[in-house]
Amino acid sequence: MPIRFKLLVLISLIFAALLINLITLSYLGRTTLVAFSTINDANDQLATAISMQAQMRGAEAALYRYLMEGVEGFAAQYQSQIKEFDNSLEVIRSSPLYRDNPALVDELMQVFHEANVIGNQLLQLHDQQAGDLHDLIVIQSELENILAAPFIQPDIEDTNLADIVFGMNESLRDLTFVVTTYLALPEEAERVRFTEAMVNFHRNLSELQSLAASEEELNLLVSVEEQFGEIQNLGSRLINGRDQQEVYFANFALLLHHASKEILVGKIKPQATQNILDAQNKLKEALSLSVNISLITTGIAILASASVTIPLFRQVSSGILALTAGSDRVAAGDFSQPVQVSGRDELSRLAQAFNLMMKELGNREQRLHGRLSEFEALQQINLEITSSLEIGQVLDTIASSAIKLANAAEVHIFLCDKEGINPSFIANAWKDMDNHPPKRMPRPDGLVATVALMQKITVVNQADEHPLYSSPEIKDWGIKAVAAFPMQLSGKILGVFYISYDDRNNFSEDELRIIRLLVDQATVALQNAQLYQDLLEKEAHLQTLAQKLVNVQEEERRLVGLDLHDGLTQLLLSVNMHLNTLASLKPDLDSQATAELSLGRTRLRQAIQEAQQVVSELRPAGIEELGLVDGLQQYLLKTRETRKWEIEYKAAPGEINLAPAYENAIFRIAQEALTNAYKHGQAAKVKVHLHTVDDKLILEVRDWGRGFEPDKLTDLENKQLGLLSMQERAALLGGECKIESQPGRGTRVWVSIPFFQRREDEPK
Repeated sequence: MPIRFKLLVLISLIFAALLINLITLSYLGRTTLVAFSTINDANDQLATAISMQAQMRGAEAALYRYLMEGVEGFAAQYQSQIKEFDNSLEVIRSSPLYRDNPALVDELMQVFHEANVIGNQLLQLHDQQAGDLHDLIVIQSELENILAAPFIQPDIEDTNLADIVFGMNESLRDLTFVVTTYLALPEEAERVRFTEAMVNFHRNLSELQSLAASEEELNLLVSVEEQFGEIQNLGSRLINGRDQQEVYFANFALLLHHASKEILVGKIKPQATQNILDAQNKLKEALSLSVNISLITTGIAILASASVTIPLFRQVSSGILALTAGSDRVAAGDFSQPVQVSGRDELSRLAQAFNLMMKELGNREQRLHGRLSEFEALQQINLEITSSLEIGQVLDTIASSAIKLANAAEVHIFLCDKEGINPSFIANAWKDMDNHPPKRMPRPDGLVATVALMQKITVVNQADEHPLYSSPEIKDWGIKAVAAFPMQLSGKILGVFYISYDDRNNFSEDELRIIRLLVDQATVALQNAQLYQDLLEKEAHLQTLAQKLVNVQEEERRLVGLDLHDGLTQLLLSVNMHLNTLASLKPDLDSQATAELSLGRTRLRQAIQEAQQVVSELRPAGIEELGLVDGLQQYLLKTRETRKWEIEYKAAPGEINLAPAYENAIFRIAQEALTNAYKHGQAAKVKVHLHTVDDKLILEVRDWGRGFEPDKLTDLENKQLGLLSMQERAALLGGECKIESQPGRGTRVWVSIPFFQRREDEPK
């Protein structure tokens, strides 16, 4: 069975097991989400029910305390609890409980609304009782004040008047006390006391009316009777209201008890608890089913996969081991033993392909060894070309390499003259270098001359049948195959590459390819030799021209200096003398004219000094007369006077004796460095050292001026500062010029030039 089919079966089994497990996991996840949602809703219902129970108990307690104590805070607390209960009802109304059992929620809401109506009635009744009680106390106080005044004049014989009034006051106090006591603790005995107090008051009032003698006294007693009637009505209303309050509160408590015990505890909590239990049971069933299906599926998949994997592993392992052993043999260079893999699967076909590849690798290795030999020979030739300019040595190497690579009998390289004719030997090689035939000069009608003339490759296979090699003399040479290649450069013939065989009649394509490469290498070698020769000639010519240009520049500087010295400087000196004469002839000029004349004479003297300095720089007469060491010292002495410098100068007079061109160039470099130190560096101190080290002349100019950053200068700034001219002068003499500088730390110019002594016949 093919391996890919077994792998397909194995992958199908694994995929089926994963798919079943994924479906089972999806079912378990969906069931878990539903169960958790149900449990959360049920827990919310339980929490809401418990909260509503607490809110009902709080509302009942707050209402009771308000009825008993009359504190306004308890009424507000009652209203707050009722509002929270109403909010809880809205929560239940929007919960799944209402969707599952709307009648139960509606019943709870109906009970709540009835209880709320009764509670509001109790609040109103309590507020009304508080007002009646207040009125009762006020009227009682007024009535006691009336009774306290002596409004009836008793007869001397009538001594019961005070007792009657006292009895009436006592009855009023008993009546008020009974009412307040009944409001706090309603008992039937208090009602009897209320009735007795009214009867006593009326009896005493009747006795008092019998004692009244005037109309005014009778009217006052009528007013007392009316006020007592109001007290009697208020007391009766308070007692009856207290009874009604008990009935209302009992109904209110009964409704709350019904809502708490019958609905919240009896119905909502059990339903929520049952929902939690149902959700937990469903979750357990889903988990158990999922685990069982996953275990069974995984077990079946493992058994089926094992039945496929074990034989497949053995099959693949044996094939891979065989292929690995074969690859190890190939890596070790053994291509003789093929890989043996039984069967008709992919590994067996891979083994067949591997064996074919092994055979091809063996063939390629043989060819690679040949190519490697070619590469080594070409590399050796390239090394010769790049490391040696001796053309004969390079071409001898190419000829020897051709003998080895092409297995030739002899190789000759001919060099043509400028007209491309008259080939002559330049390199030769034979298979047997110790015993070879003498060199044969090319014939005018021979192969080499023909190729040089026609500039085309000529290959002669089976040379013994070719007209050029059919003569008895040439047949004695033993040539069986011969070839000649023109070595061309830009259409011009440089030479001819000649090669011959004495052991085979034909050139193969590989041999011709190798020979062409060698011909190209020989052509490159000839080209390099020619280019190098041309380069040397041009370099010598450029060196001569540059030196002539420098000499011309120096001569021009000298002539300009002479012109300035004999012309402008003399003219300035003459003007200075005339101004001095004018000053002596006219000593009585006014102050302004005298000041202007003095300023003009000062400016003129400055101009004379500047002109003399320019002449000195253009025409270093001291160099021509004194030489470099003394001439440079004389220039430094003049510079110190004009520029007020502190100068340190060191030189070895006996060791330095140069050609004039070298002395002028070194002097100009030092002059340019000192000019930069003055103009741009604003230095006050400089150092000039001139000495020799081995075969080189060293010039060092150091200043302690402002300095600069050489790397940040533009090409224009390099030219303006003369840095480029100093470096070019040093390079023209075969030396080098280094410029080192840092801002705030001055500049150092260091020049090194090969030491060329002045010849004795050269003038100083």
